[in-house]
Amino acid sequence: MPDLDPDLTDSPATGDWTLLTPHAMVLVSMLDNPQVRIRDLAARVGLTERSVARIILALVRDGVISRRKSGRRNSYFVNRHLSARHALETHDSVRRLAGILSATENSPAVPG
Repeated sequence: MPDLDPDLTDSPATGDWTLLTPHAMVLVSMLDNPQVRIRDLAARVGLTERSVARIILALVRDGVISRRKSGRRNSYFVNRHLSARHALETHDSVRRLAGILSATENSPAVPG
């Protein structure tokens, strides 16, 4: 077994990175609560409301989610049949990846 760099093994975690991208965190939050408000999403994932709004627009534009207005609230539906975008993930659908990440296994998908 190769020796590990002592600088890496002895230092505590720095906390300056996350395993999931902001897009993934927003998506998982929507799966857990399809009627979540942008304000609540921003607080949950640690981003500004403007950043979350941009992420939502990108997810809608790319067909990952759809948005349906109900009164003053939005509901978000995930297109679970879409293939993941990165070359390492293309063998998996958004459904499989979201199921792994979401606390709510039977979260809403795109209706129809």
